[in-house]
Amino acid sequence: MLIDDERLALKQLKRMLEEVVGGVEIIEMTSNPVQALERSEELQPDVVFLDIHMPGMNGLKLGEKLQQAVPHVEIVFVTAYDQYAVKAFDICALDYILKPVHPIRLQQTVERVRQKIMLVREIDGLSPIPCPESSQI
Repeated sequence: MLIDDERLALKQLKRMLEEVVGGVEIIEMTSNPVQALERSEELQPDVVFLDIHMPGMNGLKLGEKLQQAVPHVEIVFVTAYDQYAVKAFDICALDYILKPVHPIRLQQTVERVRQKIMLVREIDGLSPIPCPESSQI
């Protein structure tokens, strides 16, 4: 699932992910944080690529809500702002990519996501270890 308030950024990230070695299935793209939260409960994505600065609800708060709604979801922040990295990892983000996104960096992130998903599936039914309670954001 891709979430960014800039349509051009969504299209560019989609194109880049489609070019990643091994392929990636994109099940949803949205610029509306509330809609993203609703759709995530229905679609149960493995990973969400999420912008931080969005109107209505910032990506850090949305990331927390997504983890509550879809406990297994991995969050990858894709943003132009480096100052939120520590807060992003406080909510157990899997990765933090700065815009403009470089294809090699995106490939590394996708490989990290794949490894994490395979590890969780190998555990065979055990829930992933929950992230400790984060501070208010």
